[in-house]
Amino acid sequence: MLNDKKNLVSPITGGQMTLKWDLEEMEYRKEKYKVWYPYYECVDTGNRFTTTESDGVWCHQMHQQYCQKYGIPYTD
Repeated sequence: MLNDKKNLVSPITGGQMTLKWDLEEMEYRKEKYKVWYPYYECVDTGNRFTTTESDGVWCHQMHQQYCQKYGIPYTD
């Protein structure tokens, strides 16, 4: 889960982190797609971090948009 308490500890300071979402434009196969990009922000330093799971969220959105555009069935 993205809100898992173990993910909400800063690897730098050991302090609290918050889960945030931004609408970002990502490129896939030379085309741009807008996706919701989740990341953790350290309260103490403002540094941003991602996990494999959070990266999978925006990547999945991008693949779905690509498949929809070209009429390719996707796994959902």
